[in-house]
Amino acid sequence: MHPVILPATDPADTTFGTPPPALPVLHFPGLVWYNPEVRLQAVRQLREEHPSPVTLIGFSKSGIGAWNLTREYPGLVEATVIFDAPMTMEALPPWGTAPFYANDEQWQKDLPLRNLDAFQEAVPAAHPLILISGETFHDQMCRMSEALHKKGREHVFLPRPQMAHHWESGWLEEGLSPLLPPAGDSD
Repeated sequence: MHPVILPATDPADTTFGTPPPALPVLHFPGLVWYNPEVRLQAVRQLREEHPSPVTLIGFSKSGIGAWNLTREYPGLVEATVIFDAPMTMEALPPWGTAPFYANDEQWQKDLPLRNLDAFQEAVPAAHPLILISGETFHDQMCRMSEALHKKGREHVFLPRPQMAHHWESGWLEEGLSPLLPPAGDSD
């Protein structure tokens, strides 16, 4: 497993804590929403810095980025972990999206709920997909998991409505654990 974190906030913003220093993080100069242009920047970084497929880790808005990068570049991603993201929010979020999405229509083109069929077609069925809800987007993560079930898409869903929307709330360890070999397995 080669985990890589997609940042969810401006590099100087510690409102939601900071990603663990032991894991590689993609770098952007400021706040990003993972629109097509930002995803191209992310793909360039992934190809330059991580030659083998990676486990993409997305938190909040970067969870949408992880979903879309997996859908568009499945050969670059060996597994996807998404925590507490606005996966089904039909209206353009108000949290700094203006420079990245001009309107609801552009936003909805990237909305994971509206890209289920494209994800199914592009991403192999055996691809590990782990969704974890938290206190902020629990209902949306539940709705996304239900939609995946209706499409017959295998995934792990960990409903955690009381889990803080924070890097240090324990979700990362829990989300990565299904990807680790069983205890005692030497592979």
